[in-house]
Amino acid sequence: MKRERLAGYVRCRLPRTNSMRSLLPYPVSRFGSRHFIISPRHLSIRMPGLARFRSTMSAQQWRVGSVRDDGSVVELDHADRCGDQDGEILEEVLDRSDDTRLTLKVLRLHRPKVLNALSEPMCRRLLLRWQQYRTFDSGVGLAVITGTGPRAFCAGGDVKRVWKEGPLSAESFFRAEYTLDYALGLPEEMRRTGGTPIAPLICTVMDGITMGGGAGLSMHATFRIATDHTVFAMPECAIGLHPDVGASYFLPRLEGAMGTYLALTGAQMTGLDCFRARIATHYVCRAHLPALFDDLAGTVATSHMSRLAHDVDACIQRHEPDGLRQTDGVESVAHRHDMDRIFGAPSVADIIQTLQAEAPSSEFASKSLEQLRQGSPASLTLSLLSLKRGRQFQSLADSFIQDFRLSMALTHDRESDFYEGVRAKLVDKDNQPKWREPPLIPSFDPHPVRIHHNISVLSQSYQFFFFMTPPSLSDLLCPSLTSPPFPMVSRPLLSNGLFHPTCPTPRPHSHSIMRIFNWHPTPGQRLHYEEAVRLPSVEGDKGGGGLVRGQSRGPHHDRASLH
Repeated sequence: MKRERLAGYVRCRLPRTNSMRSLLPYPVSRFGSRHFIISPRHLSIRMPGLARFRSTMSAQQWRVGSVRDDGSVVELDHADRCGDQDGEILEEVLDRSDDTRLTLKVLRLHRPKVLNALSEPMCRRLLLRWQQYRTFDSGVGLAVITGTGPRAFCAGGDVKRVWKEGPLSAESFFRAEYTLDYALGLPEEMRRTGGTPIAPLICTVMDGITMGGGAGLSMHATFRIATDHTVFAMPECAIGLHPDVGASYFLPRLEGAMGTYLALTGAQMTGLDCFRARIATHYVCRAHLPALFDDLAGTVATSHMSRLAHDVDACIQRHEPDGLRQTDGVESVAHRHDMDRIFGAPSVADIIQTLQAEAPSSEFASKSLEQLRQGSPASLTLSLLSLKRGRQFQSLADSFIQDFRLSMALTHDRESDFYEGVRAKLVDKDNQPKWREPPLIPSFDPHPVRIHHNISVLSQSYQFFFFMTPPSLSDLLCPSLTSPPFPMVSRPLLSNGLFHPTCPTPRPHSHSIMRIFNWHPTPGQRLHYEEAVRLPSVEGDKGGGGLVRGQSRGPHHDRASLH
């Protein structure tokens, strides 16, 4: 193996080898939470966990593999990793004037055979389009995101692929998906908080099935159009995950306890109910969508950025059914009062008890109880805690930070409820998942035993999210994303990106359920959690995760080192 040092990098050529152990003096497991196999290729390393690939071969010739926890290899096309798959995103320009400054772009998710399920390449392609539209001379005032085919807008993330490829694929997919969703939500957040307007405005058309990842594309947009064929749901608890994609910010802000009801049960809502619950901002029948797009193109072409949001809103309302807004109001949603009364309880156990008492005489209670029983007990508990904390979030970024931590905690282990839930619901389709937790009983919720099995490697994923984001995306991240709230004890890096051998090993973040939610169990439970979850503290670290007095964060905390 040849080694050549160039401009602070270690450039290595690996001839006919499938191991990185020849690169480093310590095992591969010390090389971050993602391990790469390149054979034969060039690899440039600048910092732990950040690998840059250099090859003289064409993009069609070289492949990159990832190592699962069990040692098996997942091979991914270069096109898959870079999001360059053709045909998954269709772009259409609707411009009624050649000399206008603003145009309308329509982006169509084009995977109708899998209900437009969102893959990692699609996320990267959509994010690339959004970045291109943000440039000063793009002239794009409004971007409309919709789906291809009559069945679905987007049925969610491609979790079957994550299930197949394992935890490493999960980390990469969720980081790409959340970055995209956060970017699409920035224009509305800036408009809502009175910040500097960001172009283009985002409009999503939830025509057909809109679930999970599809809801993430929609719920943070400035304009959210439901149709008479919309089927909206957040069914993540049924596959051992949690309502993510920023749902911990969006759902708690719905009226009453409707957000909790949707998160825990995964119940489906029609387009009209979405409008009445203010999940959607507008309601337009599917038959009127072509005319709406044509009208929007003319409106955008004759508008100005300072008044574009008002003009687009008025344009969409012209295509709504007559009298729609006279009956607007969340109280018209079916069983709204029952939702508030039952799902406003402080714990999952209390919700279960109330539903069990009312199930014999109430169809709503009976159906809701059955839906809860289908979910992972750990996911239900974590989801309720996530929504409670989400009510206090001041920005959308806080929600995505929490969602990423929880998603990594729930997907890092092949034996976790997530992989079992996807197997039972989507792969084998036997609908008989074997959850790791006992059945829901009143005593379960206050003491969610064994959840620490899903939390042990958050430190690695946490480092990836903040310090492995591609530099081209750094303009999307607000200060709260670039400044981690729980710094890690660090040590100097050599110019080749490896830790200095004479310095102590850096201590990962001591994440746990308590750290994520600022939740403190009773004194009797605290000992159990600290013994089972928290990592041993280092000298000088008061409270877990802080810096030793007088010690710097180190080069890997400097975002400039990524460029």
